[in-house]
Amino acid sequence: MLAIIIGIFIGGCIGALLFDIMGVSEDAITVYHAIFLIVINIIGGVIGGIINSKIKKRKREELERSHEIERREQELKRRKIEWQNQFIDWDNRLVKCYQIIENSIGSGVEEESLYSPIWRLEKEMMNAEMREQYIKRFDERLSYHQEWIKNYITGNMYGNYAIKCVLDALKCLKASYRQDNKFNSAIDGLKKFIHSLEETTNYISFDMYGDCNFPLDDSKEMEYMDIHALEIEHRLQTSINNVNDNTDGYYIGIVKNLTPEFIEISCKLMWYYAKKKPFNVTKFDSARNIYGIYTTKYFTNSKNKNGELIGFVKVEEILARIYAKNQMGGIETVRQEMDYVNLWLRKNISLKNEAECYIFASGLAWMELYELEREILKNLVKFNVQLPADLQERLSFLENGGTSNVKIYEIEPTGEFLYDTSSIDWKAAEYEVFFRKLSMKNMQLKYSLAIQKWKKTIPLSKGQKVDQDKIYSQFVDMIEDFDGEVTCEKVTAKAINRVNEENENAILFQFNSKKNRCVSILFSSEKYGRNLNLMIITLFTPEKELNNDELKKCAMSIKDSIYVDSFKESILQEIDLVLREKKSIYDCDEEESVSAKKVFE
Repeated sequence: MLAIIIGIFIGGCIGALLFDIMGVSEDAITVYHAIFLIVINIIGGVIGGIINSKIKKRKREELERSHEIERREQELKRRKIEWQNQFIDWDNRLVKCYQIIENSIGSGVEEESLYSPIWRLEKEMMNAEMREQYIKRFDERLSYHQEWIKNYITGNMYGNYAIKCVLDALKCLKASYRQDNKFNSAIDGLKKFIHSLEETTNYISFDMYGDCNFPLDDSKEMEYMDIHALEIEHRLQTSINNVNDNTDGYYIGIVKNLTPEFIEISCKLMWYYAKKKPFNVTKFDSARNIYGIYTTKYFTNSKNKNGELIGFVKVEEILARIYAKNQMGGIETVRQEMDYVNLWLRKNISLKNEAECYIFASGLAWMELYELEREILKNLVKFNVQLPADLQERLSFLENGGTSNVKIYEIEPTGEFLYDTSSIDWKAAEYEVFFRKLSMKNMQLKYSLAIQKWKKTIPLSKGQKVDQDKIYSQFVDMIEDFDGEVTCEKVTAKAINRVNEENENAILFQFNSKKNRCVSILFSSEKYGRNLNLMIITLFTPEKELNNDELKKCAMSIKDSIYVDSFKESILQEIDLVLREKKSIYDCDEEESVSAKKVFE
């Protein structure tokens, strides 16, 4: 409106000015002036209206532009907030993916599937706004994750489970570096190392229950360790110190030091110090700590006197402890370990690891700690372990006298005639135990058992000689009267349970008839000054064709055999003939006669 008024005013002014210029008369001016002013004012009004319209349009356009700018600014602001939220969501998902990976270490990771979401998030960012921010954050997160894994690896090198976690971490590290195959050496080496950790035993082995293959029983093996033990211990400790070497970026320390040989040799060193006499507890503890640094499986919440968590070790470590204690002081010294043993037993049972419990019981049988073996088997039953049939039978055997200290010797034939004199005092129960132990160990008896032993000293005349060949010839003539039921031969006889009982000029009589199966008699005589010392041992000598039940019956029947007593009489008669003394070997005082009678009874 203002523009129109201004237009009319301007038009009137212009019209008046024109009239003055044109010199129009006043009368004419009045008429024309009025008309002209009207026209001019109309034109001015039109012009003013046009101007007003232009002004309004311009203002409207300016306002619209202002609104558009504001709208765009608001939209940009909204989009930035949206982009930022998208970025935060993306970043949170990325962090969560890494957390899942890090939390999965130790559970046997499938690294490719774990990292697939991360690589998808990487592709997702390539088409996003704020791409540089995404790339920067992705690189930061990946770098931080890789450093976390590296620190995890170097900080988790103690115990069986930790080593498995390190393997998972290495596999993840390889995947995070886009499947860099240079990590394969460490990964493959660690897999082999873990396989050796998973083996039930690393140095000793059990072919059958209670039957242990113990290489250090070989004197050459012990001699080797006597020379090289300190060198081996130093080498193993150096390996432990260098295991975190990562100078190549691909864990050369793991490749070089965590090998199956480390486990085998450290276990051998532990057993060496367990067996070596005199026992050195410091050396033994050092060796078993080396073996246990990677093999210890679980930890209790309790601590030892040094403030260290008590770990649940492999069965071989605890057997080595018991072996050492048994050598030092027998079963009562071994019992010092039983509190820990019971904790160990319960832990393994709770983890369904019965196999190590069975090996432990087998190791006790090998060490002939039968009372403890029985306790362990009873505890397994108490803790609801389903014993295999052979262990059920073993427990029944132990509960019914099988803990008697009846020793079975594991020997290899040497060409000598070997026998055990400790069996002389056995009763029926000991024979029962002995042959059941043979069956349990699935062993074949390779030596004879002494059933009775008779000794006599015969006085000789001054200068009287004793011809061993003549005695043997006399016996050869004697057995002809037995129609092939008895044979005799010269042998070197040795008692395997005694150090000095060995005779190079013994004569062995063996009975061949069915009524005297497994019967043999060992005769020896030795001149000592003016005395002739005689010894006759009645023996049970096993036949390969008979099973353990049949052998047991034969052994127990020998004590009451009239044929054995009769044959002893024949031997003494022949000795009497050889000596040709005026005084018979039967001429003795009354007390000697009673004693001899008791022996034969």
